[in-house]
Amino acid sequence: MGGYHSGGHNRTHDYTDRYKRIDSFEYGKYVVLMGKAKRDHFKSSIKWADGSSIGVILYPDRLTVSYTTGGDKQTVQEDLHFTAVSNTYGGTDRLYFECPYCGRRSRLLYMHRQRFKTLYLFQTEKDSDAGSYP
Repeated sequence: MGGYHSGGHNRTHDYTDRYKRIDSFEYGKYVVLMGKAKRDHFKSSIKWADGSSIGVILYPDRLTVSYTTGGDKQTVQEDLHFTAVSNTYGGTDRLYFECPYCGRRSRLLYMHRQRFKTLYLFQTEKDSDAGSYP
């Protein structure tokens, strides 16, 4: 029981690990620190394992990401808005992204077709174009 091939494994890891993603929980502590330091924004960058990176500007209500797309080398700037949810056990609010395409609340946004989207849209597009992704 409970051996290596016993089942119950999360099937999304097969393809979501191959794509770039950002996590809203990583930015909650910085929003709190920005308030204490009385700063209106914070600049940084995100680097992924493949060597690519994007520029990030953190505001109290949103994350602005800037990056260059693949073949056409077009510069894209996207605003990813936060939604704050109160913790049931107290402490600071948790920040979630609001998907720019469907409006769903999500902790993770995945880079798919040169835009950041929720896993729901990611899976829907993948299923509709089965076989066309690596």
